[in-house]
Amino acid sequence: AMPLLINLFTLIIIQFVPFAVVWEELNFQVNSNRYHKVVEMIESGQLQADANGIVTLPLAQRNLSEDGHVLVESQNGVTSLFFLSSRQSDSHVEGYLYRSDGQIPHHEFGGNWRFVAEKRPLWFYCARYQ
Repeated sequence: AMPLLINLFTLIIIQFVPFAVVWEELNFQVNSNRYHKVVEMIESGQLQADANGIVTLPLAQRNLSEDGHVLVESQNGVTSLFFLSSRQSDSHVEGYLYRSDGQIPHHEFGGNWRFVAEKRPLWFYCARYQ
């Protein structure tokens, strides 16, 4: 009876605990100071975007984005940054989006966000997929 209960308990945990959400939240929380540091470096001009709006992260922050880059947009005094966390194709991307005015993202970096969750003030987790 004990092995059956252990297996049943394990199955219940696997079915109902959102491990991906827990891992994503933990990842953001652990690295939040490093994300803020990059924002400060970009807003102060220490890091500058190229003509395509791409900033190559310094070695110490490179793992904050899957490809080691941050996308930058500035429009109407609002700065938006996108840290890529997962890319399965050009139409399926996920990552952390910083928006200096704290408004919910809609059209930044190609828009079509299917999922947007506020992580902290000014920070959002965004996913686009088709």
